[in-house]
Amino acid sequence: MSLNTNYFSYRFLADGEQTTTTVTYAVVDLVGATAPQTATVTVTGVNDAPFSSYLPNTMWSDGATALTTNDFDFTDYDNGDTRTYSAISMPAGLSISSTTGIITGTITTPGIYTFD
Repeated sequence: MSLNTNYFSYRFLADGEQTTTTVTYAVVDLVGATAPQTATVTVTGVNDAPFSSYLPNTMWSDGATALTTNDFDFTDYDNGDTRTYSAISMPAGLSISSTTGIITGTITTPGIYTFD
């Protein structure tokens, strides 16, 4: 017997949170007699990594609003998890709020920038 614990039915479990499920099966002997059985399985959650939707490459002109948190679809399956936001290698003059994900500021040097 196997149980696919990667199935979405269990992804909501927070790290260490548990739920049980009952599995019914039958044992069959060589002459075809059956004995129905049940097993209770305890599934313990692990921390699932959050993820966001894909954003295509985009260009903005001077003074344009680049992105807001409404432009992303952030998801974390675990019950009770909270998110913090960060960005890597942003242009000088920009900062990101770790609680809202809003990027603010003014780029101090003109150019073409890529950041994650």
